Amino acid sequence: MITAEQVMEQAILLGDGVEEGQKPLLLAFCQCAMADLTARLRPGLSPEECEGFSTACSMMALAALGETEDVPDSFTVGEVSLHPGKRNAASQCLRNQAEMMMAPWTAGRFLFHKLQT
Repeated sequence: MITAEQVMEQAILLGDGVEEGQKPLLLAFCQCAMADLTARLRPGLSPEECEGFSTACSMMALAALGETEDVPDSFTVGEVSLHPGKRNAASQCLRNQAEMMMAPWTAGRFLFHKLQT
C-alpha cells in the first residue's frame, strides 16, 4: 500500500528545497493528491497497479506547495518594472506532467494545453 509519507519522501527528493517548516503542508498536499488521483482511477484499478502513481502524486503535491509561495505580481527597481507574468508556470507544468503520467489509468479526463505566445 502506498502511503502519504512515502509520497512525501519522493516529493522532497524531487523538490530539492523543501524546508522543514513546509513538510506538514506538503504531507497534507500529498494526501489530497492521493485522494484525487485514486478517485479518478478507472473502475477496478488500485493505485498500486498504476505505474508512476506515487510520482504523479508527489508532483501534484509539489505543484500545490509551489502555489502557496508568496510571489509578487510585479516589482520596480529604479526605473525598471518587472512583471513576471504567469505566477505559477512551474506549478502548472508539474501538474500537467502528473496528469499525463496518469492518463492511461484515469477515466474520462481530457488534458488540454494552452500554448503560450
